[in-house]
Amino acid sequence: MRHVLIVEDDDYKLESLQECLHQFDLLDIKVCRSFTSAAKAIKRTKFNLILLDMSLPTFDGGGASEEGEAQGLGGKRLIRLCNEYGNLCPTILVTQFSNYEDFGKTASVSELADELKMILNDLFIGTVRYNRASTDWKDNLNSYLVAVLKKM
Repeated sequence: MRHVLIVEDDDYKLESLQECLHQFDLLDIKVCRSFTSAAKAIKRTKFNLILLDMSLPTFDGGGASEEGEAQGLGGKRLIRLCNEYGNLCPTILVTQFSNYEDFGKTASVSELADELKMILNDLFIGTVRYNRASTDWKDNLNSYLVAVLKKM
């Protein structure tokens, strides 16, 4: 059994990611919708693959007041936690934004990808630019998934 973590708070995007994964056998898929729940999952479980959104709410919840402050670079913080826990694994960044802002700093997706590469080295698989209006992103994700999952 291969353990896959999806860190995503958008329902439609999450459903699309799950559809892409269902073509593969023997996957145990864990979904986390916030920084806090993903941090707990990473501490408890050794995942074989992470599909990671960059911008995350702090907590799981039903609305902005319950979710806490948005973390523009929450995904990067999660990868740093994986590193601290000695729990790094292949990671694919799945994003629909070109830039991220966090504590007044702006970073492009390519800058974030470079930072993730520095932490993950060869375990950073790549970036998928999610676009609800297109299916090109699915082809990109599927090529990454095939490459990663056939090695396991």
